[in-house]
Amino acid sequence: MDDDLMTAGTPTGLVKAASIVLALAGVFVALTGAQVLGTRFYVEWANAVPPALLALGLCLIPAALSTFRGSMLAAILAVTFGGLAFLLCSGWFIYTFGTVFSLMNVLAVPMAGLGALLGLLAFPHVRKMAQAKQRLADQGMSLGL
Repeated sequence: MDDDLMTAGTPTGLVKAASIVLALAGVFVALTGAQVLGTRFYVEWANAVPPALLALGLCLIPAALSTFRGSMLAAILAVTFGGLAFLLCSGWFIYTFGTVFSLMNVLAVPMAGLGALLGLLAFPHVRKMAQAKQRLADQGMSLGL
């Protein structure tokens, strides 16, 4: 077994950072949605945002954790969810400014933006991990990964 193959299958620092930041963003986005879930707004579309934030945050967490394991599909989903979370949380922050102050939303906006950016930068590393995992599986050493 080639040692380079084993080290290529381990996450780099950038993949670790992207996964952690995206998972934390998912937690903050979900908590933002849960925080105002029972609140009713005069504008009808605003009533759909808290459940959307909750669902988006809950989808972002497993995608970020699967990115840590080297799944390219999960990395694409995590970056997509992170970008959507950034846009939705930014808009929600602007819309609710002065009426609903959410510290979770204040944390979710930069965390989701940074996570999406780090996730984009981590794509080549995740691809290399996925290829190394495939080569290990081809040699009969999938190890359940």
